[in-house]
Amino acid sequence: MKAGSRSIIRLLLAATLSCSATAFACPCFNERFLHDVFIDSTDVRCFVTTFNGSDASATITDSHSHANSSVSDCHMHTEFQVVNKNFPENSNDNSPCLNVIRRACQTLGVPIQQF
Repeated sequence: MKAGSRSIIRLLLAATLSCSATAFACPCFNERFLHDVFIDSTDVRCFVTTFNGSDASATITDSHSHANSSVSDCHMHTEFQVVNKNFPENSNDNSPCLNVIRRACQTLGVPIQQF
């Protein structure tokens, strides 16, 4: 697939994501979208931060894009899309977004660094 075709596909995925963000378990991104954003990158890094023995935040990033989920919100910044969503106050349930980032990192074969 040519780079131009990939860009068009990514743009379509970004438009779909922005129109139907509530259809996914994580309101900011899904695993397929993250996979497509980072598949051609040579400098992808993944991080998970723990607090009191539980995952508190997760990040997948490269030199152009990043996605993150913390206890209070999730956000994604790519060439085509910027999404910021706050979780309901006191919900403390960002596990769907954490899982999406973990699975995307695993699918891409990127080691997850724990902090």
